[in-house]
Amino acid sequence: MATDAENFLNDIKAAVTIGQPLESESAGSVVVNNRLTVQQIDKMLVNPDQWNDWSPRLKSAFAFAQQTGAMGTVFDGLSVRLETQRWRDKVLRRTGWYLLLLVVTMVAGLVLFFYWSNPLFESLRSDLQFMSVSQHVPQTDPAAWMLPVIAFGVVLAPLAAVWILLGGPQRTVWLFGGRSIAQWRQTSVALRAIEQTHESGMPMDESIKLSCDLVAASDSTRTKIGSALSGASDSLGIVAWADAMASAARDRMTKIELWLPLATTTIIGSALATIYCLLIYRPIISMLRELASAAEGL
Repeated sequence: MATDAENFLNDIKAAVTIGQPLESESAGSVVVNNRLTVQQIDKMLVNPDQWNDWSPRLKSAFAFAQQTGAMGTVFDGLSVRLETQRWRDKVLRRTGWYLLLLVVTMVAGLVLFFYWSNPLFESLRSDLQFMSVSQHVPQTDPAAWMLPVIAFGVVLAPLAAVWILLGGPQRTVWLFGGRSIAQWRQTSVALRAIEQTHESGMPMDESIKLSCDLVAASDSTRTKIGSALSGASDSLGIVAWADAMASAARDRMTKIELWLPLATTTIIGSALATIYCLLIYRPIISMLRELASAAEGL
């Protein structure tokens, strides 16, 4: 007959098998780098009753499942940080692809101008020297900066592609509110877990500790929840608080998904467009000045 631990592991394995990202990192860890795999679960299933050897995060999940039987909340608790990380990487990749497209477009435009249009200007300048003497002589080749910029773009594009594929710097979205989103989502799941464990008969202080361990809550989140609920005799209002945190996280995520790519593309795209225009129009303006000075000398 299957034990509680074996049933728990089988449920976890089923969720992982169908693609649910679950984390077994120790509670309180800042780094998200230990996603549960089927192979890891199979090893634990060899001796399922030796649950004392599991990671602290997984033991907290098992204790919660024994107390409440709510595996749905277990899955939410073990996946909340991974889901936030996956959302963050998606936003970074989307922003990165926009920027990469701008870089590639600029480099392609400069290459086309340098190797197709610029020779026409050079030919026109040579013909002009036969017809008249221009009083304006550029000190340097107006197109001299194009090749270094093209070379820089050719080097930058692969580096940008690697940056995109790796998910970008992890703190990029954090600076635009991602840290608050992670805390709000963890708080929401933890509050729902607290409500369930407390309704099952567990004292409030124990419910807070177990639920915060389940979601690997940060110290600040634990302190916030503990100061608000520690010593409380009932769980009234906890679900409403959880819903408010979840709603705030969704709203902030929507804003970041909309404004971060737009703002980044606008700022960096404007800079690239300015560089492109300066490089393109410099040979044209130089040629016009030569024509104007030649006309004045007639």
